[in-house]
Amino acid sequence: GTVVTITAVPAEGYQMADGYPKARVTDSDFYGVRVTPVEGSANTYTFTMPVDFQTAGITVEVLYEKIPRPITFTAPDPKQGTLDLAVDANPVASGDKLAPDTTVTVTVVPAAGYQMVSGYPKAYRTDASGTTVTLTRAATDNTYTFTMPGYPVTVEAKYEKIPRPVTFTAPEHGTLALKANGNELTSGAKLAPGTV
Repeated sequence: GTVVTITAVPAEGYQMADGYPKARVTDSDFYGVRVTPVEGSANTYTFTMPVDFQTAGITVEVLYEKIPRPITFTAPDPKQGTLDLAVDANPVASGDKLAPDTTVTVTVVPAAGYQMVSGYPKAYRTDASGTTVTLTRAATDNTYTFTMPGYPVTVEAKYEKIPRPVTFTAPEHGTLALKANGNELTSGAKLAPGTV
C-alpha cells in the first residue's frame, strides 16, 4: 500500500523510451505494477506497492534512447538528376527522424547531359548552415555516407548542364573573336548548353 515516487530524468540529447518507466514483481517477467505519471511533472511517476506480493520485491526499470532528429532534403528536378537517402538500404523520406550515430547513405545520380555542381552534395545543420556535416565518398562514384549528428540535418544536391568546348582558329586574313556573357573566349573554352 505504500506509494513510491520515481524520478527519471534523461541526460541531454536523450529521451525516455516508450513504455517506461515500468515496474514488475522482481521474480517474474510480469509487468503488472501500474506506473502513473504525476500530473504537472515531466519526470515524476508513482506506483503503489502491491498488497499481494511476498518477499520477491518490486523491480523498477527505465530505458533511455537518443532523441531522433529530422533530416530534410529536396529532390532536384528529375530532368537534371536524383538525390536519394537511405539507412541500411531502407529509403529515407524528407522529414523522417533519425537517431544520432545512424549511418545515412546519400546517392546522387546526374541525368544525361548534367553533372553535379562543384561542392555538392552537401549536408549541414538545418538551423545553422555554417555547421557542415562531413560526407564521405563511398566505393561507388555516386554514393556518399555520413553519420547523423545530434541535431537536424539538411542535405542538398545541385546539378548543372555539362559545359562543352568551343574551338576556333584565327583566320589568316582577318580576325575572329568570340564572347560569352561579355567575356572574350579562347579556343577550347567550355560553355554550358544554352549559352549565347
